[in-house]
Amino acid sequence: MTFLHRLFFLGLSLLAFSGAASAAGVPLIDPMPISVPAGADERTIVQAIKRGLAGRDWQVIGEQFGRIDADINVRNKHTARIRIDYNEREIRIRYLSSVNLDYSMHTGSPTIHRNYPRWINFLQDDIARNLRVGQIQ
Repeated sequence: MTFLHRLFFLGLSLLAFSGAASAAGVPLIDPMPISVPAGADERTIVQAIKRGLAGRDWQVIGEQFGRIDADINVRNKHTARIRIDYNEREIRIRYLSSVNLDYSMHTGSPTIHRNYPRWINFLQDDIARNLRVGQIQ
């Protein structure tokens, strides 16, 4: 076998492996908490969270003091459920469950579809932005 043939098969193998690895998902890591600006009251915090959720098509499914649960349904195919805990210092977004997002335990650590972390990062950025805007008003 010539060097070029070996190189070609090595490239194919790497391509196949990388495709399988991405299909297996990415590590599921809850994001760092969002800092709440000093002086923000509960109403401002809840408004910032709900505006962020609505802006990204998340639906509030449960609410109590200090906690909001929400779902997102993407193309009637993929569903994720999160819990947002909040207080006067921080807002934390945590994964609760999902359907058709390839959640699994891979070598003792949870993995999920590669789009889920992006959805959460966008949501987190929107909530943080809404908090800043809420403090200005």
